[in-house]
Amino acid sequence: KNKILYIIIIIVSLLISKDRIAYIADVNGYVEILSENNNAPIVEAINGRYLYKGDLIRTFKNSNCVIMFHDQTSMFAIGSYSEVKVRDLKDNIKKINFNYGNLYLENISENSPLFIFTRSSQILSKKSSGFVNTLTNGEDEVFCIENKLELYNKKSNLEVALYADNKVLSLFDGTVELKKSEKNFIPDDLNAIIN
Repeated sequence: KNKILYIIIIIVSLLISKDRIAYIADVNGYVEILSENNNAPIVEAINGRYLYKGDLIRTFKNSNCVIMFHDQTSMFAIGSYSEVKVRDLKDNIKKINFNYGNLYLENISENSPLFIFTRSSQILSKKSSGFVNTLTNGEDEVFCIENKLELYNKKSNLEVALYADNKVLSLFDGTVELKKSEKNFIPDDLNAIIN
């Protein structure tokens, strides 16, 4: 009887583990995870907790969170008052919806890209790092820290390649402005967890 129960538990855990997309690598303050499954309760983010397709991660005042993808080639960190939804993982392509707030991203793979979708933009990271500030009105500030990020504005269909020390403003009305980035653009609370 115990052997059958043990075998069932192993089979269920193996089936569930295949759906894992990412996990919480570090968390400070109160951060919550809302499942796409309406029957699942809101849970507090803790180190090591797995994330699945459709999970929504939301930070509040004085909180931040580092999320590592299961293959360990990409990670992102969100600062206070930020919200991200983890999307499906297909053909080693990682996707997230970044709804609002501050996000640091890092991808060490050329062959396993990370896509960040905002209301205004689509951002591609391959073997690069950057920072995104997204407002609820759809305005994005995207900073390239290392190598190259590619940005596509959904309204105007404009594509821009950003290199280190550049930033782009991508607006909901389709406007795209390339600028030189200023210093200290990453908020202190987020900077503390990524350095």
